[in-house]
Amino acid sequence: MPTYLDFYGLHKAPFDVRPGRGPVLATQALRDGLEWVIDHVESDHALLCVSGVDGVGRSSLARILPGRLASHCRVARIMDPGRPWPELRVAIADQLVLDQALTANALVSARCQGDRIVVVVDAAEVADFELLKHLDELLDMRGPARERLVQVVLLARDPGHGHEPLWPWLEDRGGLVHRLDPLSPREIPGYIQKRVETAGRKPGDLFTKTAALVIHRHSQGVPRRVNLVCDVVLEEAARRLARRIDARLVDETMGSHGR
Repeated sequence: MPTYLDFYGLHKAPFDVRPGRGPVLATQALRDGLEWVIDHVESDHALLCVSGVDGVGRSSLARILPGRLASHCRVARIMDPGRPWPELRVAIADQLVLDQALTANALVSARCQGDRIVVVVDAAEVADFELLKHLDELLDMRGPARERLVQVVLLARDPGHGHEPLWPWLEDRGGLVHRLDPLSPREIPGYIQKRVETAGRKPGDLFTKTAALVIHRHSQGVPRRVNLVCDVVLEEAARRLARRIDARLVDETMGSHGR
């Protein structure tokens, strides 16, 4: 447990990076990304991809999506696309509550009940050719009236310098891509304040606005990095018995940590 909680009157660590420890949809980028996915699923787009740098919130979106789509969709979530396809196939069928295995007949039966079928793949940048081949098969399945049976939503790290097969495959299939942007300098103060308030601190009395701007410089606005910087700074501020955190304290703390 962080040592600064009692000093600042907090009932929990405001910048805990573990899943589910902060506000849901804490950034506008995540809210926009969620709305984009829902709108395009409703519009029957076959293949969607949400991309972004590490720490921007892709996995948070993957966790949130099934619940937000549940009212009109059956959703299967793949959190570890590196697993062998036979294991993934069983997991998908189980999550979709199919009467049979993952077959066209089972999917047709589900669609006849009025449900869309959506497969969500987190960390999709690690998908290999084998998994992409099976996603091809799912995307190509059609019902009696040639209706689409499966839609796929990918959450992937921005393209790197490697030879990830995902991105050429996505382009060949005509997939739509939405990018999650980091927080802008203008958004940082509100993001920090929201997390501090959620942890029990009254508004506007812990981080100054100039401190928030310096935190943006050290984190490039990536939410996970913002959280890590803020947590380190809170520890140091409590050690100094500082009741408010200003830009100088942030810079000195990050300098001493070599960041």
